[in-house]
Amino acid sequence: MEQTLILLVMLTGLTHAFLTPAETKCNATKNASLCSATLGRPVYIQMMMTNIDQLHFKKGLVKVFSLKNGKVNIQEAFKNRTEFFISNGTFKIISMEKSDVGQYIIEGFDKEGLQVLNLHVKLDVQESNLRILILSVGSAGGVFTTDYILNTTAHVNNVKEKPSV
Repeated sequence: MEQTLILLVMLTGLTHAFLTPAETKCNATKNASLCSATLGRPVYIQMMMTNIDQLHFKKGLVKVFSLKNGKVNIQEAFKNRTEFFISNGTFKIISMEKSDVGQYIIEGFDKEGLQVLNLHVKLDVQESNLRILILSVGSAGGVFTTDYILNTTAHVNNVKEKPSV
């Protein structure tokens, strides 16, 4: 009597347990942009810098960084975790954390001090789930399944008896 074990690994949603993307790139050139990033991974937020002399980048009411006269000033709470590249208008979060989730406001001003840019970007976290389904067929023909979903609290055991003939 031979026992058979079948192991199925199914990636659910936008899964990153084994196939983790190196980074998330977000286009913040339009208002009300939505960006979904993976925890622990870099996030790049690209914005238009045409005719921008001064820039304020805030998370809610909290200033993240400012740009004035070609000088970037990153606030203490965001130092060592973020970068801003003046050359292409890209803000980088080095490693996405849950505390980074929220609404970001980008305000740009021209040389005369007139506001020429006002964008809102919502940064959200993308969950990573790995689903493992184990099917085993017993010697009596009964099928036993164990279904695991990692990174969530779900863990289900099911036992299905062999149908009577």
